[in-house]
Amino acid sequence: MEDLGRKLNQLKKVIASKGEEDKKLRKEFKEALENLFSHVKTPMKFIRGFYIRADKLFITTNNKSFANELFLTKHQLLDLLRDKKILVKEVVIK
Repeated sequence: MEDLGRKLNQLKKVIASKGEEDKKLRKEFKEALENLFSHVKTPMKFIRGFYIRADKLFITTNNKSFANELFLTKHQLLDLLRDKKILVKEVVIK
């Protein structure tokens, strides 16, 4: 029973740390988009969702023309995220 309680506590710690990482990613991604697209009033309105899986940042957009602009600036986006200590090797835009 103690072993199960210990595993549960470890799981709680992992989930809490993932939540903190997620908050940091969302904040830094929003700031990076605002820096890249300063001419757009709210660039996040064109983003449907994003997540990280296996060192890749997957971004789903609502607008194809914004997706093309994002594709053209993905290397700059990678550099901005790496400066903020977010380890992403590739950006995939859908």
